[in-house]
Amino acid sequence: MPFKLEKKNFLYIGIGLIILSFIFFVFNASKDNKFRFVVLGCMHAGACDFQDYETAVEKIKKHNPDFVLFLGSTVDVVPRIDNKLDTILAFKKGLKLSEKDIEARWKIFDKITKQLKVPVYDLASERSLPANNLGPAEKQFLKRYKKRFYSFKFKNNLFICLDSESHNSPDLKNRGLIDGEQLEFLKKALKSSSRYNNVFIAMHQSAWNPRFTSFIRESKWYEVVHPLINGKVKYVFGACLHFLEQIKIDDVHYITSGSAPCWPDKEKANAFPHFLIVDVDNDNISIKVEPLYPIPLEALFKDEYVPIPSEQIGSVRELTNEERISFYRPEEVINSINIKPDVKVLDLGAGTGLFSFLFAEKLNSKGVVYATEIEQEKIDYLNTQIKQKGIKNIIPVLVNPTGLDPFYKKHTFDILFLCAVYEVIREGKDYLSQLKESMARDGRLYLIFLKLDPDFSQAEFGSFKSLIKQLVLMDKNHPIHLGLSEKTRHLLETLPDKQLISDELKSLLVKDLNSLLNDRWLYLRMRQNFLNIRKDDPVFMKALALPQSRQLGQWLIAELDKNKVFDLDTIDISEEDNRRIRRLNRIMIERTFYMHELNKLLFADIPVYQEKEKLISDFAEIGLELTNEFNILPCHYFLEFKAKQ
Repeated sequence: MPFKLEKKNFLYIGIGLIILSFIFFVFNASKDNKFRFVVLGCMHAGACDFQDYETAVEKIKKHNPDFVLFLGSTVDVVPRIDNKLDTILAFKKGLKLSEKDIEARWKIFDKITKQLKVPVYDLASERSLPANNLGPAEKQFLKRYKKRFYSFKFKNNLFICLDSESHNSPDLKNRGLIDGEQLEFLKKALKSSSRYNNVFIAMHQSAWNPRFTSFIRESKWYEVVHPLINGKVKYVFGACLHFLEQIKIDDVHYITSGSAPCWPDKEKANAFPHFLIVDVDNDNISIKVEPLYPIPLEALFKDEYVPIPSEQIGSVRELTNEERISFYRPEEVINSINIKPDVKVLDLGAGTGLFSFLFAEKLNSKGVVYATEIEQEKIDYLNTQIKQKGIKNIIPVLVNPTGLDPFYKKHTFDILFLCAVYEVIREGKDYLSQLKESMARDGRLYLIFLKLDPDFSQAEFGSFKSLIKQLVLMDKNHPIHLGLSEKTRHLLETLPDKQLISDELKSLLVKDLNSLLNDRWLYLRMRQNFLNIRKDDPVFMKALALPQSRQLGQWLIAELDKNKVFDLDTIDISEEDNRRIRRLNRIMIERTFYMHELNKLLFADIPVYQEKEKLISDFAEIGLELTNEFNILPCHYFLEFKAKQ
């Protein structure tokens, strides 16, 4: 019997075909909305070697992007000075390339870029469009990109490329300020933002970056641009600062990228040449980082806080760090101790023998130093050093890591020396109560332990270059800048070379910052300064402290506020609150300058702190009385005890 199609069958078939067509359309539309692009910033080709750019292009090709978005300073047409990319100094000295040389650099760039075989887009920057040589430089830029600010679309995504250098000021003022015609262009582009899967913005200057309040103030970013783009733009890409960082403010992800291959800022975190690989799948976006060259591990952790795993505390490499040793002033410590001939010295937790070898030298082979350690690695290191130096009166001893080792009970010591050890001894009070029995009748115990809130010391600032650079860039109305003495500010303003920093300026800076530690109103001024820029209190709490100190900072503020320390009507505050103010101010200053040398070098995030007065009281209870305090160390107490008779 022949099969007959009834009308309702046609209807079902038609509906089925429509559904299949819709599924096919959706599948292909979804597939068609997948793409990849690469973001590359601050190659400085021309000022840096073009070979680095060739390396970048070769690596980019392997990822098969649909297009490449440069973040400016791709071609650099400003001469280098003393091997540095110092734009302002070049402008001041009137240094510029000839039109012929500018064109030659762009032609080399074109030749290398053609290998990508995909569209490329670039942004205006202060070194591709220098204010003192704008005519010939702009001619080459516009020849390739037509406009200084523009937009383009790709697979239902909108890309808005802004000109952060529109004011082209020789003093680099008002960078990142989007106003006039460009602001109207941005507003118009954003009106249709809802049509697109995603909207991206790119500009050279990372004008939003909270590390540089002067940039935020001059660009008026959080007053003008951020309110416009919030809720409409997912990602904003910028460069110029030569490090890699991502922050999220409200609904906007701000990414700072790019680092000059020939001049990475070694004092900043994540300052390494790289590019970003951005994969877009409808409204899903993933971003990966591709370095141009292998990255030394320590280069990733220059500025960012990295907790030290307990099993790595005091490794040989860490303990022999010259910067760390400078905090302890070993020669001054040894010279402070009355060391008689033929005495027995116990260097408990001797580490790599920083003090053991000095004790041995002072004894002049007439006494003995027992250098105890709980790790075989340290004992092996000590034995090697002893053999190499030909020293006869140091005896390394491996002891148990828990409890008082029987070795101590077998000996009597004239000098017991503990440097940065007591903080990590479990049940330290009980431990020393037992160890005291091994002290000679006229013996002395010397204890070096970390202060809870020490003054700033020069050792914490290293070469001072990073601190100076940040202070020079800092808004002159910033509370910390205003807290500097008139003489300090004058020296900063007249500093001829940021690489040559006088001892006088270093001393003044440390003195001024230490003065700010006791400033009762610093928190309120810092908060108001931030709110004048951002008008967002919760974000200030994030900007208040480095991650390891953020919760402590918030707790300190709550306690001080509860005690009405920030009320103008409160005249007298307790000593405890004074200590809290000091701790809070140190946290804020450390965050402002991204400091954590104290933590990194002295393992200050590991020990449980104890107030000096409490420690002295505890020692008195076990029969040890304080006989002397030496004020020679910047970050540590150095105390002498004897047994009560």
